[in-house]
Amino acid sequence: MPSLSDMPEVVMQKILEKINLQSLINLRKVSHGFRDYIDLKSPEIKLKNVNITLDAGKLHFNMESLSDVFRIQYCKEGKECIIKLNENEKKMTFDYLKSFFTDFQAILKHQKSIMTEFNLYINKAADSETIERFMKNLQKTLEKTHLKVKYLEISVTEYCHFMSVLPFFDVKSLEEIQLYNTKYDRRTADLQDIARLEQWKQAKEVFIRNWTISSNIRDFAHFSKINVKFEVVTAEGMHLLKESFAWNTDAFQTVRTSIKFSVRQSNRPDYN
Repeated sequence: MPSLSDMPEVVMQKILEKINLQSLINLRKVSHGFRDYIDLKSPEIKLKNVNITLDAGKLHFNMESLSDVFRIQYCKEGKECIIKLNENEKKMTFDYLKSFFTDFQAILKHQKSIMTEFNLYINKAADSETIERFMKNLQKTLEKTHLKVKYLEISVTEYCHFMSVLPFFDVKSLEEIQLYNTKYDRRTADLQDIARLEQWKQAKEVFIRNWTISSNIRDFAHFSKINVKFEVVTAEGMHLLKESFAWNTDAFQTVRTSIKFSVRQSNRPDYN
């Protein structure tokens, strides 16, 4: 009996023209020949939004294209995993993170247009070893794609994880960056390394929550809108921000300083 991959070229092409997100994943698993054909023709899936949540023993992967909403859950079960797709379940002999990255990498091969949102959330309930393994594999995946995204939200447990993600998005597409600390312990962070990135320099808006920022305020002067909690803002720094946002008072009002610290002249000793 002839296989799908033995079909005439014109028939195969017609199939790919009608393909949606779920069909793409399913057809890739039909046979090696069909998977190779899909990769060769690389049909566009036009994702709008991607949301990835790593939790304790499970991973949620939600995607939205122009025509589909696609939700997958990868659940750990010993050395195997259960994949839940809408109301369907399938048991796999692979580790749940490996199963996710196999699907994720396959999907990204077909994403060429600019996405609206990419959201990553690392729950503090996940164990540290799993988080580190996930972030390492995510970095390797993103390095190969440089996704085009307008709005990027990164919610992680450790500051170092930002650098596993942020540098690998297309510079020209990125407009807004949101950085969250999912441990909610309000640690202090110096964004010096992030501020060197072109992604940071080219973005228009930034929102940072549950981190107290100790970076030079000049690193924020180019944004059109910021919502950040600074550890200290000198009088010089405050003047710089007012000058930067003189045309946008709403944007300036989102700059907040901790009540524990005073706004002080940079050339005077600190008596706190």
